[in-house]
Amino acid sequence: MTVAELLKDKGIQTAVIIDDAYDDVPKASDLDVDAWSTFFADAGVHEDVLAEIFPGYEQIDGSELIHNDAFVEAVWQGKAKLEGLASELFTDYENNKKSDTKFLADLEAALGALGITPIRMGRTVVDAARKADLIFADLFLGNLQAPDDIAQSIALVKELMAERQASPPPVVLMSRSNLLNDKRADFRDQAKLLGALFRFYRKDELLKGDNLPRTLQRLATHLADAVKIATFLSNYEASLNGATARFFKTVRRLDLSDYGEISQLLLNFEGQPLGSYLLDVFDSALTYEIEADAPTIEAARALKDVDLSLYPAPHIAGTSDLQHLVHQTVWQHRARLGVVTNKLEPSIAFGDVFLRRDYPAASQDKDVRDAFIVMTPACDLVREDGTKRILLLAGDVTPLTHTSWDYGNTLTTPLGRLEDGSAIRLQWDAKDLRSESRATIGKMLAADGAYFLFQRMRENYALDLQQSLLTRLGRVGLPAKMPATFPVAVTVSYFDDTKTLQTLNLPTLAQDGAVCYLGRDDGNAENARLVMTEAAIDELMAAIAAIPDEKVMPKGKDPLKALKSTDALARLLQTGLPLGKLAGGYGEIRSPDKPADGTKPPLLGFITRNPEAKDNNQNGGVLIKVEHDSVFIAANADASIEEPAVVEEDVATA
Repeated sequence: MTVAELLKDKGIQTAVIIDDAYDDVPKASDLDVDAWSTFFADAGVHEDVLAEIFPGYEQIDGSELIHNDAFVEAVWQGKAKLEGLASELFTDYENNKKSDTKFLADLEAALGALGITPIRMGRTVVDAARKADLIFADLFLGNLQAPDDIAQSIALVKELMAERQASPPPVVLMSRSNLLNDKRADFRDQAKLLGALFRFYRKDELLKGDNLPRTLQRLATHLADAVKIATFLSNYEASLNGATARFFKTVRRLDLSDYGEISQLLLNFEGQPLGSYLLDVFDSALTYEIEADAPTIEAARALKDVDLSLYPAPHIAGTSDLQHLVHQTVWQHRARLGVVTNKLEPSIAFGDVFLRRDYPAASQDKDVRDAFIVMTPACDLVREDGTKRILLLAGDVTPLTHTSWDYGNTLTTPLGRLEDGSAIRLQWDAKDLRSESRATIGKMLAADGAYFLFQRMRENYALDLQQSLLTRLGRVGLPAKMPATFPVAVTVSYFDDTKTLQTLNLPTLAQDGAVCYLGRDDGNAENARLVMTEAAIDELMAAIAAIPDEKVMPKGKDPLKALKSTDALARLLQTGLPLGKLAGGYGEIRSPDKPADGTKPPLLGFITRNPEAKDNNQNGGVLIKVEHDSVFIAANADASIEEPAVVEEDVATA
């Protein structure tokens, strides 16, 4: 399929282009306040004309006129009558409009060549735009590119998307401003755009080479799956309103007598305060109402058909969003600690974690542990006669890194966050169980005590830890722990015809970096993958294409040919290049396309992760080096050539 055929097949036939250059008349916000000084200084001989084209001219103060859109329109329309008075006022506006108009004409032509009908739209919504299959939006809808110009662009995009949240069109954000990189994520979030349907480009880059068709091809290829995700999120968000209404309809019916009976017949005996009990009950009741929403359940069922085997590379470099979601699933919010769970002193609950007050300072006493978690069953903690001593499981805390993220050890809490936002990992020690009285724990948590109540683990995760501790008796099924993401530095090199390591110049890759996703395989072993952004992949492939065939060592010619003739490396980097157990060594990168004759797929290069080896086992292709953790992709190597000087030099420059 050609790109035009693919777009037609996916139903992308119209595109609205939102740009203030389409406006016939400037607004007051398009003109610099300083330009008005000259205008009013020279306006004396033209006051009769100004009063003619704008009748309120003599009654309105100049400080108000410069913010009056009607006055600006009158001056714009009356430029001929005002002779040269208005020329300097509109010079900057007209120059920028001329430049943007040229870009917009080229964009319209490029879209037309792909079978897409462009719809022009300035700062006023046109009806046809509401049903457009694709949206191109200018970051700044204004000549001066002020913050309010971004807000206006966001407002227009939100208006176009308001009735289409369940099936939104892709959005391409564009700008001639250098602030695009800084503002892109905030624009996406404020406009409530789905990441899978959002792309951004500087105007001077969008129409270069095949950037536009390649971007549209990627958006169209994954459109159906992205819409399924959007439908699920839209239905889930909508279900919250209905679920909340149904939930409150029920709980508002409860009278004080109902709460009194709950206390008399249950809570007084159990020793649990009413507020803590209702929070637990209401959490479950609200979840029940959300689960009752048929559109949400149907949208969730449709997600089984989403094809994630060929998902695209991220267009914005990896963030900590996944880690934030993991943290929310493992821990209750700290604010909930303000609601006591029982009437005893100190009031502690199952899953409460105590953290050393002076952490991360190193303890001078090896017997002093960083943290403790309460493992006594919840029912024994709320009753005054429930337990004489409280079971604590001791553990240590370390900063969370790619090396400390662990799925295999069930006595590990993979992610916690300190007050300053830094991520930590808690490793529990099954050989250090302590039984302390409530009075002793009270001293531990006192204002002058060695520990403080850090946070409370959600019940299912605390239960998992408890059951693992008790030799897995009565284990319960739990949601799988989500993968972690860590930024990495990547350098890409090749060996030239003199067997000298040459590092490719990749400024986009240097700026955005790459992401290492850490998960697990079916044997609980580490499963690491390297993922780059679309822009970094495109830059890398262009740099490889520019390597002269005659300038690589002999054994590098076939790998270079394979790299240039196929998009195999780009596909590997889009879906995640496996890093495996590569720490310190070198692994082959081979094409994912298996030859029909059963031979090995073509060699593309080598990859190493935090390299330690002094000799390069080089047999051709690119050499990708990943430092953390970095990733190093290398091309063109000569078998078993020992070149410690070259390797040392490269590691130093990396």
